[in-house]
Amino acid sequence: MVIYLYLQASLLQIIEDSGFDGKLLGSGDAATLTLVADGMASPACSTAIEATLSALPGVLEAAANSVSGKIDVKYDPERTGPRAFISAISSAGFEARPAPQDAGVDGSLLREKERRFWRRKFLLSLVFSVPLFLINSECCVSGHVLSFAVRCPLSWRHEVFIHSAL
Repeated sequence: MVIYLYLQASLLQIIEDSGFDGKLLGSGDAATLTLVADGMASPACSTAIEATLSALPGVLEAAANSVSGKIDVKYDPERTGPRAFISAISSAGFEARPAPQDAGVDGSLLREKERRFWRRKFLLSLVFSVPLFLINSECCVSGHVLSFAVRCPLSWRHEVFIHSAL
């Protein structure tokens, strides 16, 4: 046990000497981690991710938000870690990655998601409305008459003419 503590302290010293900040997490210290998940579309997805993470040993608390796509995990670092969380979320059918330190402070992730949503809706409406516009403008400008036959129950035919009123 003494050797293990000595190795941890010397490892921490090496990390700090290299110019990085380090912190030795002892027993009882809980760590928190924020992940970003793709594919969460509803509160049911958030609940599924929370249940998956809560089932892992060492996870003290898990909270997922389907609107922002963020998952906050409070855990015991001696029993589990970020790789276990990411693999558990992947096995649940979602894609997760650690959140950047400044992610979501200005809501850029949420704005980008909303921008993609509305762009997709616009393009879909454009695909359906442009052909209708062209057909309607062609009939109005050239004055063509569309005709079709209507079959009545008594087997006689009527020609029906549709004239453009513009």
